[in-house]
Amino acid sequence: MRDAISNSIPINLITMFIPVLFLYLGMTSNIEQVKKFKNDKKSLLAGLVIQLFFVPLIGFAISQIYSDSLLSLAVLIVLITPGGHISSYFSHIKNANVPLSVFLTSLTSLMSPLTIPLWLRLSSANIQDYEVEFLELFLQLCLAILLPYFLGIIIKSRFVKIYKFINVSLDRFLKFLIVLVSIWTPIDLRAYISDYFIESFLFTVAILLCIYIGVNQCTKLLNLENSNSNTLKIEAVCQNFPIVLALSIILNAPLVAIFGITYYCVSFISVAIFSFTKIN
Repeated sequence: MRDAISNSIPINLITMFIPVLFLYLGMTSNIEQVKKFKNDKKSLLAGLVIQLFFVPLIGFAISQIYSDSLLSLAVLIVLITPGGHISSYFSHIKNANVPLSVFLTSLTSLMSPLTIPLWLRLSSANIQDYEVEFLELFLQLCLAILLPYFLGIIIKSRFVKIYKFINVSLDRFLKFLIVLVSIWTPIDLRAYISDYFIESFLFTVAILLCIYIGVNQCTKLLNLENSNSNTLKIEAVCQNFPIVLALSIILNAPLVAIFGITYYCVSFISVAIFSFTKIN
């Protein structure tokens, strides 16, 4: 299985283009968005606590309780990754707060080179035959995420002609790439996914229920508007699929990709149903 994952064309393809994805994210970022939340700090802080602590804690708890499961590490890694870019699309469909979704995705992505190694270091002591090299992983994530993100900001602010020339084309290319990889990866690894599908599916359903119940209760206690509440619910379950696949190669952990694919498919369908219906 390890060879199949490391040699998988779609996984290597998306891993190769992660810096390009974050270059584009930097080019489309807007620092002025911070001002929009000065009168609604409650929603922003709630979103950060949910993304950075609550969701990872679910992964941490499952990895400790079911430490004998081969998928325990995979569950943890999927839930400590930052939010996925598709969350803003579903927030738009749900008539939720799209700027809040975009800002949370960007901020948690920028923090991920630090938060991912920290959660892995915290958990590694209780996961058999696994140890994380904190500094090495931190540097790899900085090169793949932080560097291209800030380069994108520089291009947008100082090289306007280049920005205008590549922005639209890059947007279309990345959308096509993510759709292609989302379809191709499950097909490419179908034999291995079938071996772990039932366990992966059960873990995913349990996780999604925990997230929905927890976020729903949190937003009610904080008395958040429906638009902000729905944004936080969507953001909490849309993990960054490309980063999950990249981590499966970086950490030499093939089951991360297998569980990540199942989680991505089930969560995608769940969020789509949530976004297109009147469920709150």
